[in-house]
Amino acid sequence: MARALRAFVSYRRRDTFMLGEVPGPGGPGPSTPPFIDRLKDALKSLGFKAVFIDTKEIRAGDYFEGRIYKAISNCDLFISLIGEDWLRLFDENKGKPDVLEREHAAAFELEKEIVPLLVGGAKMPSEQDLKDEEIQMLCHIDAKTVASTASVDEIVAVLQEAVGGLQGESKLGSWWTVGYVAAAFAVWIFCGVVPNAVGAREFGYDAWIGMATAWSGMFIWPLFFLPFILLALYRPLQILLEATFNAGSFTDRLTYSSPLWAGMLLATAMTVSEISVPQVPWTIHPNLLSTCSGPSDPGPASSPEAALQYQQDKERLASYTAGGALMQAYRNEFWMRGRCWPNVFFYLTVPMRDAPSDNDQPLGPQASAAAVEGLQSYAAARSEIQEAFWRMIAKGSKGFKGTDAPYSTLFPFYALAFFLMVWPLSAAIIMAIIYAAVSIRRPRDGKILKNPNEDAFLCLTYGFITLLVWVPFRMTTNSIKFSYYCADVVRGCGPIQETFNKDFAFGFALLVGYVALTVGLLWNHRRMLLGFVGTLAVSFIGGCALAAARYHRTLSQLTDYWQFWLAASGLTCLMLGALWYQYDPAIVRLRDLLDRPKRKRRG
Repeated sequence: MARALRAFVSYRRRDTFMLGEVPGPGGPGPSTPPFIDRLKDALKSLGFKAVFIDTKEIRAGDYFEGRIYKAISNCDLFISLIGEDWLRLFDENKGKPDVLEREHAAAFELEKEIVPLLVGGAKMPSEQDLKDEEIQMLCHIDAKTVASTASVDEIVAVLQEAVGGLQGESKLGSWWTVGYVAAAFAVWIFCGVVPNAVGAREFGYDAWIGMATAWSGMFIWPLFFLPFILLALYRPLQILLEATFNAGSFTDRLTYSSPLWAGMLLATAMTVSEISVPQVPWTIHPNLLSTCSGPSDPGPASSPEAALQYQQDKERLASYTAGGALMQAYRNEFWMRGRCWPNVFFYLTVPMRDAPSDNDQPLGPQASAAAVEGLQSYAAARSEIQEAFWRMIAKGSKGFKGTDAPYSTLFPFYALAFFLMVWPLSAAIIMAIIYAAVSIRRPRDGKILKNPNEDAFLCLTYGFITLLVWVPFRMTTNSIKFSYYCADVVRGCGPIQETFNKDFAFGFALLVGYVALTVGLLWNHRRMLLGFVGTLAVSFIGGCALAAARYHRTLSQLTDYWQFWLAASGLTCLMLGALWYQYDPAIVRLRDLLDRPKRKRRG
């Protein structure tokens, strides 16, 4: 569980303890290592695997952001070595770029455990001595005193108390990063790649392009955009896991870990709901046409009468596009070209509406007589088609899940992929609630840490923007699926406004979560630019959702082409990539550190 500790040592190369003579065991001489080397050995004996001590002179402006900042951000302990000349050298550098000052500023900004070590009789500077507000907090930290001639064991004894708390604190090491990347990649493969591969193999490539398009929210969105969600969850999940492992009470552990177990329960409930009704793409009747692919039709085995009824039902369902008239009435959309597609019959047998809506559009004078006649004959036989369909998936029959209807091989992959995808999405939503309501405290002293909270706000705000991308995909999916929906013969079939209500509700809930996160980001962390950039992105996504609702007929024609989805997804991925550059916590903090000297000069 615990990882190896890392330390960063900040010191002046011209300080007294660095320049003075170091006595050997028998008197003055070079046999005893310099103090800085003894300190390094002491830290390693205390369990620090890596100790960063610059061995070369670092001049002001020497790629500080890369070398020094990375070392400080990765360290567990920041040791500030203060010798007798430390304050004099600090004053000499006033008004000049000072690497040591920026090291301390970075350590405070990153909320590192800081131990001032007074070497060779040095005194702790006061607030009046350190007029720079960025490092004045150094004066309020309990300092340790050590002689410049101290042995390794003596240095160990001095630092033991300060290091003790770190040694008992669980940290997720490099194995966590490797494990998370491997798990995230596996989730993406199973949710984004495997269902498409299985579907293309079962239904054929051309047919599956249309099927995946009709269910773009479940087959296209994960392929392109799930990786962005998994990227955004890395840091918040790490923070909560470390907080869970280090929590002092069972209640805290339960609270911190709630996104995982509550997300799992929610994902399980949603998956059971999703696969318990015939509204998902796995029911298939391959014997409706001899050319249909899919699993073999087991047929009923109860009685000759049942077998006859089963055969009649298949014939009734197979006749819904007789003569191609109905297909023409439906404007010859791609999703009408294959009667063997999973779930196609459900939407063909949704009961007609009792009254037409103003949003429904008539077939128009351009509709051919064959189209009108086909739609009329279908409307007349619709109730029989519906009954035939429901008999084939009746709860009282003997097949899988209480139905004789054979199931596509896509079914188990879809069900598991749905669970695996909904789990992290649910966890992200619950984590947003946790970070907005719960403070993360340092286990050894109870100090409230602002950086973990800000990191989580940054990542989850970005994650919610990515989640909102799902809304236009869901709306386009529903506009295609419910194009089967018939109001009456005159007005024809097509999606109505009510079909988008659930999507609007889903998008509104995500929008509320995004607003809450953004307000927290602005209120607690003053991230005005990020709030503005995110709002622009959300406004763009909202515009796409409204366009999907308003121009669904045009979109249903465009989505017939896989190039449309590739272009739309590619452009959206570029936008999300640019946004991540703005929301990545490491980049945000590095940018803050680099901008600090500019702000000081302007002030």
